[in-house]
Amino acid sequence: MPPTPRGEPDIPGLLAAYQALVPVEKRELLAPAWSGCISLDYWPGGSAPRGIMFMQQVATAQQDERYNLYRTPASLYIRVHYDSAEVPQKLLGKEQCEVFELYGPIHEQAEKHGYEPISPVSVEFEYYSSLSCFAYCAVKRKAE
Repeated sequence: MPPTPRGEPDIPGLLAAYQALVPVEKRELLAPAWSGCISLDYWPGGSAPRGIMFMQQVATAQQDERYNLYRTPASLYIRVHYDSAEVPQKLLGKEQCEVFELYGPIHEQAEKHGYEPISPVSVEFEYYSSLSCFAYCAVKRKAE
């Protein structure tokens, strides 16, 4: 039986804080039309407190002091481009889904092909534009 997740973050509060900072200049913003969400330890339901951050990707750590910086861990990433109704139909057997629902099928496929979540904490990213989004899961090759 997997450990019970704990420490669910205040997602509405974190989103409101992020939205309040969106107008503040970001130096070397990589994809101005894209925003993201980083989920920590949501899959496969680890015992560490869950974490979530809303973000925009930049190329320099020299940012306004109001920003918290997160350096993406070096890893392999498996991603799904959610750009049509075909994606939730093929992966989940339904018409629509939230992007985070894709983490399960991504990890299941990763396991089948010899990969596992990075440790000690699993990391997933969601990137959004006005037209589509991506779900990324950080993985490593299983030890043989």
